[in-house]
Amino acid sequence: MFQREYPTAWASGEYYDNKIPDINTTNGFSRYIEDVINNMGHHAERVNTMGIPTKNGWRRSGSTLGSPDLHCIVAGKTWKIEVKKGSDKLNKAQEKYQAKMKAIGVYHSVIYVGDANMFWDEYYKIISS
Repeated sequence: MFQREYPTAWASGEYYDNKIPDINTTNGFSRYIEDVINNMGHHAERVNTMGIPTKNGWRRSGSTLGSPDLHCIVAGKTWKIEVKKGSDKLNKAQEKYQAKMKAIGVYHSVIYVGDANMFWDEYYKIISS
């Protein structure tokens, strides 16, 4: 994308070589996915659904219950991505959200930390459909 947007800077070698985030952490892998999708000319944004710590525990965030970590538009198609670590599974709210998305024709993927091959498989499935 940089080459297309700034051909003169690219040709002269004056570009910033962005480091790839550590895909073995949840935050790093989410950033990697967001960066890749945005740099491929699509749109991706990370959504903070964690909530807010209070002295009495956690207060739920204002986001939709079960909303995934990334909301994307790839090749004109909406794609929701939940990033999970290790043996984590979707909770009930996330399962309900996933079912709703699939029912209305929205792509919804659960991708595990470090599994770049799974991300790329899902990406190519979406742009090929």
